[in-house]
Amino acid sequence: MSGPWVVYNRGIGWEVHRADMPDVPVNNGFRDTFTEADARLIAAAPDLLAACEAIIEEQSIGMYGAISNEGIAQLRAAVAKATDSEAAQ
Repeated sequence: MSGPWVVYNRGIGWEVHRADMPDVPVNNGFRDTFTEADARLIAAAPDLLAACEAIIEEQSIGMYGAISNEGIAQLRAAVAKATDSEAAQ
């Protein structure tokens, strides 16, 4: 099952769901829950992977060791999603 994913607080723990399937948790329908930090990291995983791949691509096409502002912004947004912060610093 692939993202985008969202997290829900069930009161006894957190679940991760596909954004387009809010009634189906990613853990195959079992009612297990995650800690908030784990759920947020799972939900942010596709964004974190995309940001890392973008940075790797920039480096491989000869950006001379500099990471673009766009790459940094993408990483900050993914980290903010994973940590539920307004903006990762």
